[in-house]
Amino acid sequence: MEDHRLGWTLIGTALGRGLRKRCPHCGQGRLLSGWSVLERCPACGLVFTREPGDTWAFTIFLNRLPVAVMVVLIYFGVLGSYPVVGVTLLASTAVLAIVTTHNRTGAGIALNYLLRVYSRDPADPIPPHPGDGAPR
Repeated sequence: MEDHRLGWTLIGTALGRGLRKRCPHCGQGRLLSGWSVLERCPACGLVFTREPGDTWAFTIFLNRLPVAVMVVLIYFGVLGSYPVVGVTLLASTAVLAIVTTHNRTGAGIALNYLLRVYSRDPADPIPPHPGDGAPR
């Protein structure tokens, strides 16, 4: 992979693709089948999770953000001071947490992909970038 792809463009592209539940490498293949993460990209062959647990740190962090918002709301007394506002905010946060589960999973896979790209492990089976013109 060439150095010009290792900048902010690659990060933004990979994260955007992950949030859209697409392969962070090629953007074509889907990441999920129902609630399950696919093993590899059907378009480019990228293995999404090289080792079991590779994406746990990213997934746990991204899943804790909505919970942290709820804790802050309760801690600062929004629920007690303004019950209608507090319940509305808690319900909204809970619904958003559920609705965005797939997107946050995709972002976790994209962050893991970026870690793999930047670490440049020769044993990692990352396929050639689709724009390289190299055979896959």
